[in-house]
Amino acid sequence: PFNMSDHIQPSIGLGYLASAIRKEHEVRLVDCIKDDLTIDKFMALLKEYNPEILGLQCYTFDLPFIRQALKAAKAFNKNIVTVIGGPHSSALPEATLKAEKDLDFLFVGEAEKGFPLLVNKIEKLCRGGLPVLHSLSAGGNLPYNGLRSFNEGGNLPYDELMKSDVNKTGVTDFSGIPGLGYRDGSAIKINPNVIQDDLDGLGLAAWDLIKPQEYPESQHGAFFKQFPIAPIMVTRGCPYPCTFCAGSLVSGKKIRRRSIDNVLGELKMLNNDFGIREFHIIDDNFTMDKEYVKDFLRKLKALNLGMTWAVPNGVRMDTLDDELLGLMKETGLYMISLGIESGSDEVLSEMRKGITVARIRECVNKIDRAGIDIAGFFILGFPGETPESIRQTIDFAAELPLKRANFFTYLPFPGTESYAKLLASGELKDVDWERFYFTNAAYVPTGITRKELKSLHRLAFAKFYLRPHIIMYQLKSIQSAKHFGFLARRFMRWIVAN
Repeated sequence: PFNMSDHIQPSIGLGYLASAIRKEHEVRLVDCIKDDLTIDKFMALLKEYNPEILGLQCYTFDLPFIRQALKAAKAFNKNIVTVIGGPHSSALPEATLKAEKDLDFLFVGEAEKGFPLLVNKIEKLCRGGLPVLHSLSAGGNLPYNGLRSFNEGGNLPYDELMKSDVNKTGVTDFSGIPGLGYRDGSAIKINPNVIQDDLDGLGLAAWDLIKPQEYPESQHGAFFKQFPIAPIMVTRGCPYPCTFCAGSLVSGKKIRRRSIDNVLGELKMLNNDFGIREFHIIDDNFTMDKEYVKDFLRKLKALNLGMTWAVPNGVRMDTLDDELLGLMKETGLYMISLGIESGSDEVLSEMRKGITVARIRECVNKIDRAGIDIAGFFILGFPGETPESIRQTIDFAAELPLKRANFFTYLPFPGTESYAKLLASGELKDVDWERFYFTNAAYVPTGITRKELKSLHRLAFAKFYLRPHIIMYQLKSIQSAKHFGFLARRFMRWIVAN
């Protein structure tokens, strides 16, 4: 998947799900990347815990590995109930249930309300011991995310449950579980989901089970200021119409915020109880409400926690003003990521980014003047692109005062506007999910060859990073020999992948 075993960070989404069910179930979290969980180790865990439920968090580029996990679980015990959630199942629920014979249930959108109801229902159906819940996130040679609920015994096969007299009592009526997708005989049913506006009501992620202090330094694959690090989520939702992004499929378009006191309480707890010295805000639109963020930062400054922070997933650059940037810098922000995407106004318009090259340049320069380092995200090979427009993007990235840049070949994520257009036009007839990854050039625009696109992809990295001041910056950012080794391995993996 995307991380290639170097994007090792706690799954805060699974942490929230663990909190949602731990009042009634014993919960244990296991991270498969961090613990280098292979298929053999996975099978050993199945034998040790005798799972009742296997749940997987599924991004589209994880799908080949998700299939391995589902197949392995069903081969071990056909009675295991399998569940997936995440962007892929949210985009293609019916198609996923039709295609994946080893899958029993899936969730569309957020699952903090629906998943506990499903687990409780399965517990009633499979009596015979105290359910023990285990959560595994993507990793090792078995890169997948997941939640697993285990029962010591008394499992009644799912297929038999759906045919049995128990089903006639309504115990197996799943229609009241928000966001759940399932098979009802030959029919596939997808229940409407319910979005929770009160994010404080979700409680905090189960940090004592996540154990953030045990994670490696480079959680986002490159650099950091202090360690240990914890990701936090302050807001959910994204109202913007970017045609390539599937971010709103899970959390919707409405922006929802936690209370400032709730967030600060979490940061104090992470700092005091787990020794966390740096936090990463992983929201889609953290700075959408500037006054909220300014108030949050003023109160964060008053706490004087001494923590550094970053926004590795990016912020909307046109929401930043000088006062906000000043507060960010004063409270320990050292790196801000921006979804710049393209150096062509025409391509930006097709992406519905709502910003121009000139405005991007203005915003990036403003951030640079505030003394905050900047990382840029760029997409190469968007539908309709030409070699010339891709070179424009490569040149634009090198012209901007960026310290880091990530170049991705375009992927037609299901559920996005651009994916729908490609299908409707016939340009995208079928998607090979086995090749669906950023370095594979899984989609190539008309008029460009795959070889040419991959060559331009290599050129983008070379032109940006093989400059003396950029090389010096990266070298100065290295924290230890271990960190240097990590970066060297990551670079070699990228060379091999390309």
